[in-house]
Amino acid sequence: MDISDSNSTESSVIYETEQTRYLKFGVFAILEPPALICNYVLIHYLITDRTLRHMLQYHAILALLIVSLLTNLVEVPRILNYLRLNIVLPQTNINCLIWQWCDYLLFSAMNVLMLWTSIERHIFIFYSHLHTTAKNRLFFHYLPFIVIITYLVLFYTVAIFIYPCEQQFDFTQPLCGFPCYTTHPIISFYDLFAHTYFPLFLDLLLDIILVIRVFYRKRVGLGQHRTQWQKRDNKYLVGMSSTTMFFLFFFVPTVLMYTNTPTDYDLYGSKISINDIFLIEADNVYQEWYPTLFPYTEASGCDLYFSAMTCQFVYSVIATPSNNLSFVYNCINSQGNNVIGFYASNQTCNFQLIDERIISNYSTQDNFLIDFNGDGTGIYGIADDFIFYYQIYPTIDLFVWPNTLGISPRGMHIGANQDYAVVAGYCQISTSVANECGFLIRLNTS
Repeated sequence: MDISDSNSTESSVIYETEQTRYLKFGVFAILEPPALICNYVLIHYLITDRTLRHMLQYHAILALLIVSLLTNLVEVPRILNYLRLNIVLPQTNINCLIWQWCDYLLFSAMNVLMLWTSIERHIFIFYSHLHTTAKNRLFFHYLPFIVIITYLVLFYTVAIFIYPCEQQFDFTQPLCGFPCYTTHPIISFYDLFAHTYFPLFLDLLLDIILVIRVFYRKRVGLGQHRTQWQKRDNKYLVGMSSTTMFFLFFFVPTVLMYTNTPTDYDLYGSKISINDIFLIEADNVYQEWYPTLFPYTEASGCDLYFSAMTCQFVYSVIATPSNNLSFVYNCINSQGNNVIGFYASNQTCNFQLIDERIISNYSTQDNFLIDFNGDGTGIYGIADDFIFYYQIYPTIDLFVWPNTLGISPRGMHIGANQDYAVVAGYCQISTSVANECGFLIRLNTS
């Protein structure tokens, strides 16, 4: 690789710095010991106290505390080690798989168990007769816990250890990047909604419904049983609802932290590219492609919705330089994955999605550039964390490497001479300052 570097005036760029990393490390390190102590004391108290141990209402709390304890014992030490070293150790595939399995399993278990806790709260208060016999207690209390844990363990064991996909680990990323099953849109969509969005929002809805039902029940009165009901259930209602609200207060922001701003022109503006036979425009506001064939007539415009692909918004689109009806795009999907895809048509408006791939094991890239090589057979791309080559002719393939140049790219161009690319951007020179810089890069696919 031949590189020429030019630097000029300094500019401020926000990065993950050593100071912010150690700040996170300090927060985790300070909170971890008291969290472990509280977890242990509460679990010990619920197990050793015979009265509490036999009260069905506290079993859900016990299950949540056990998941929380496992998180503090298994997940937090790994995070602390990563923040301290800024790399995953040991650098083995099995270590990465185990970390991904534990992380996804424990996070989903907390979400789904909290949902069951909200459901069971309704049963305890309004349908307590379902727990009057041993058989009913088995089916309506103990069995759901067994089913939830067994299902989640099997799902993530198959998805992470068995599902046939090409895993590329990045030891510079937490969890070594995303599990490779997240590159499959259907499985990834199911996992996200079934184990995260659906439990959290249904949990909130059930709590709102519970409060409404309780106030209604108090208002209409319960005759001679009213005082007995209030003493029995008011304390339980307040305690469990407070637990759920506390959980949602801290968990929902982590689920929603990847969001889009419709007024952000960089993300939602129109993206346009053209060759000699057609123009292609990506409209992120209405989530449509607008291909326009040349020569222009009233019938030469086409509409193509984003629904065929997984993109939530498109970063850029480029028409093939070989003057055929095809184009390549790069985008971000709903989970923040970096996506590259390819559309083609047979000289009509009948565009078809030929291929779409997630550049796995990398977090959402704020700077993600693409350009065709000189003969139009493939696309080179560069982002803050990776460089890739996306071959579309004669066969489709994707090659990804870490970005070791130290540049945060802002612009890239490949001319007719496909041997070189010019990349301009910012190069970090200290924890808070970056210089403008440029590279002349010799291109290859290996």
